[in-house]
Amino acid sequence: MIIGVLGGGQLAKMLAQAAPNLALEIYVYDANPHSCAFADSRHICASFENTHALTRFAQECNLITCEFENIPTSALELVSKYCPCLPSAEVFAIGSNRIKEKSCFDAVGITVPNYLALNSGQDCIQASEAIGFPLMAKTASGGYDGKGQKRCDNLAQLKEWFTSLGGRAAIAEELVDFDHEISQLITRNSKGETLAYPPVYIHQHQGVLHLAMPCPNHPLTKQAKYYAELLANRLKYVGILALEMFVLRSGKLLANEFSPRVHNSGHWSIEGTTTSQFTQHLLAICAKPLGQVELTQQCIMINCLGKLPRIKSDTNSHFHDYGKEVRPGRKLGHITLTQAEDETTPQLLDRTAAIYQTLYGLPLPKPLDNLTS
Repeated sequence: MIIGVLGGGQLAKMLAQAAPNLALEIYVYDANPHSCAFADSRHICASFENTHALTRFAQECNLITCEFENIPTSALELVSKYCPCLPSAEVFAIGSNRIKEKSCFDAVGITVPNYLALNSGQDCIQASEAIGFPLMAKTASGGYDGKGQKRCDNLAQLKEWFTSLGGRAAIAEELVDFDHEISQLITRNSKGETLAYPPVYIHQHQGVLHLAMPCPNHPLTKQAKYYAELLANRLKYVGILALEMFVLRSGKLLANEFSPRVHNSGHWSIEGTTTSQFTQHLLAICAKPLGQVELTQQCIMINCLGKLPRIKSDTNSHFHDYGKEVRPGRKLGHITLTQAEDETTPQLLDRTAAIYQTLYGLPLPKPLDNLTS
């Protein structure tokens, strides 16, 4: 069975690495001739505006999925004419637009920060009155990893930023004073069956995920899984979905955004569970029985951004090199540290802290200690 993947980054690469154990072939489509997934898969290198190449790609696949949500709608609609696309093009239309995304959360009763769509200068004035400052201004589409966002401390800043967009739609959101963030990964198949991974503590720096740690005993586990299931069922979703949420100091959960794909916050699952998120996604879209998702060993994942660590993989240190050219801030790989049988959780944290300090010159974030105690 041939699974087409639109996008050729590290997520497609890890899907390709998971596929052989399921007797599947991954076929990647990307415009970048240096896409790191090309080394692990058959591929087509062409733009998403190339209708001839897209049509040929779709006709050679049994199923198509995506590794990022900003695939042009026209490309998704075209390939869907020739081959099932899971998740659907309709899901990506919601997941790639912050206004539609927030409206979807509202529709199913998932709480979110206060927000207002920005389509005019008058909307900026209304946002200043309804939300207040400071607030976060974000483009409605095209943003990821902190891109397309700006903190605005007054109306003049908000108007200047909105004017700079040249008519693009945007959204103003309440700047949330949160304790920490979590990501909830859930799988849903075509029968409507769902399985949720443990909630994942995530630490982001300048809008990019630096660190992720599964927290099966998180106090908001039940609500996080409930929200993710509500969303997956509302979308009639098939595959892996990641719902990112703010945990307020009051204990309240507010949804931030969702990603209709395998997600950076789930990379630890390769070593930390029986069924990685990549295997699980393929099982779900291929209508195969879902795998077990319980945490098999405590682990912590560190993203390698802009540089690679000088460590070698061993039994409890798992280094994944994406094979990309080094550039500042680029996702080059990740490390998953698993807790050894003779190791305490504080010792695992110490080991993590040493690598994190080497990579980023920063101490581990404080909530990490609280969530492992």
